[in-house]
Amino acid sequence: MTYPKVLLAAPTSSSKNYCFIDWWLNLKRFTYPDLDILLVDNSVGLDNMEYLEKFGVRVMHVNPGNRTTQEFITESQNMIRDVILNEGYDYWFSLESDIFPQQTDVIERLMAHALPIVSAPYFIGQGKESELLIGYLVKSFVAKNAAFGIVLPMKYSFLLMDSTVKEVNQCGIGCSLIKREILENTPFRFEKGEVAHADSFFYTDLFYQGIPAYLDTSIRVFHENQDWGLIHNTWR
Repeated sequence: MTYPKVLLAAPTSSSKNYCFIDWWLNLKRFTYPDLDILLVDNSVGLDNMEYLEKFGVRVMHVNPGNRTTQEFITESQNMIRDVILNEGYDYWFSLESDIFPQQTDVIERLMAHALPIVSAPYFIGQGKESELLIGYLVKSFVAKNAAFGIVLPMKYSFLLMDSTVKEVNQCGIGCSLIKREILENTPFRFEKGEVAHADSFFYTDLFYQGIPAYLDTSIRVFHENQDWGLIHNTWR
């Protein structure tokens, strides 16, 4: 039996090594049979790239230099996009290196929907500051040629988490299955002066192209996020 070719890939850096071994062991449990793995390391120098290669994973490197996170993460995402387009992959399974899907068949579950982009939900922030990373599409408030979404505080998340598949405006690409076809016409970008990173503009660009995004609320994901120390979301 022939399976679609999937690349599991994400930017990472030494700032996430507090959970890398657990992340690596978790993805080794995945049951999808045709899966390649790529990490794009954003650490200063090559030491962390060499560390990651010891696990047998393919690693590429982007030098962060004196740049904002928006700049070097966008470069990393476009590097992944180039690999997918140039090496014949059918899907990108975007799985950030601090995100832990709990179902071992997560790729099969997302692929079964046959959607252009479908994600699993996860929280950002910690404790009382946690929020479900979903920009829910409130169609009655969508002006012509404009996208509008809201981020729901954790106490309201139960309204969405009913194990169905929902159309959303944005939800991050931390745990997402993305078809090759939409990557062909949608590079990653950011806008200087804006707080948002490239994944936010990616969803906006899909919206303007008329490509819907979806969220499978039946999939459970643990996000082991923490203070990254010297790494901050910055912009110019």
